[in-house]
Amino acid sequence: MDREAYDEIGDDDRSRAPSSGNAGASVLALAAFVLAVSSLLGFGLLNGSSFLPFNDTADQGRTAVLAGLLGAALALLPVGLGLRAVAVLDDDDPDWTALLARASVVVAAVSIVLRLVVTLVQATTDSGGFVRF
Repeated sequence: MDREAYDEIGDDDRSRAPSSGNAGASVLALAAFVLAVSSLLGFGLLNGSSFLPFNDTADQGRTAVLAGLLGAALALLPVGLGLRAVAVLDDDDPDWTALLARASVVVAAVSIVLRLVVTLVQATTDSGGFVRF
């Protein structure tokens, strides 16, 4: 597009140009909520024990603690996405977008706290039992 044609576009047309504002906040909020729920339930790649192998050695307690810490660190991803969705909200975005973004931050924060509590319990006990994070 040449410069003259670009200058002829009014302010109203520029505001309707495709950007990350309108659909971006909704998509970010939905993705953050899905990741937060999957983190809370321990599904998929947000599960810390998915990345660390559990063996039948005496090192199993340390591996469980590392898996819990890794799961808590991975649960920060939906927190960041939810906060980003809240930051890019516009006045014309649906109300559910802000609600879902804030709910994803809360659910992910609960997931982090629960993972850290389970990790603390696992680190302070002498049992080498298998714990899924």
